[in-house]
Amino acid sequence: MKYDFLKNAAADKRGFTLIELLVVITILGVLGYVVMADYISEVKKSKVRVSGESVYAELQDLRSRVADGSYFNDGAEDIFYCWSMVVTETDIEVFYMDYSAESGCDYDGMTVYSGGGGILLPDGVAVSVGGVEGDNFLVVFEPPYGDMIILKQTDIGVREELDTLEISLSGENVDSNKFVRLNSLTGSISLENE
Repeated sequence: MKYDFLKNAAADKRGFTLIELLVVITILGVLGYVVMADYISEVKKSKVRVSGESVYAELQDLRSRVADGSYFNDGAEDIFYCWSMVVTETDIEVFYMDYSAESGCDYDGMTVYSGGGGILLPDGVAVSVGGVEGDNFLVVFEPPYGDMIILKQTDIGVREELDTLEISLSGENVDSNKFVRLNSLTGSISLENE
């Protein structure tokens, strides 16, 4: 009788069949794929969002520093600089140039700011300029008040002044856009979603 109890306990033990294991593994695989696809999509959207916010913040920073006079040359009060953001189809960089009250900004003497300025766009974020054809666009802030000037460079040394500019940042294979809209007539800079 003692041995019958052990025999019955061993007979009651059941395991999973191969089909049941394959079904569970398939379900887990599909769930993992869906979660991973959502995660990758959110990472791409956040890159676009952060890039738009960076462009907007850099423009605001350039204007405020020109307006409050904190972009002087080594503290010398008689030397002013114009600060600009140059937007191309592939890049956004910050430049500075000499300013004089008589002649304004010296566009031919533009120098890339190597002190940490510029926007490093992450992989998968594309820049385009809406509503205007052209390769190079300059958003210039002019001393002493930080007045905004928007220029389209049509040829070397030839610039055309614009009233508005829309910088569009979009993600690769993701439905997410950020727009930085500039208006030189009102001096407004705005960051908007699609």
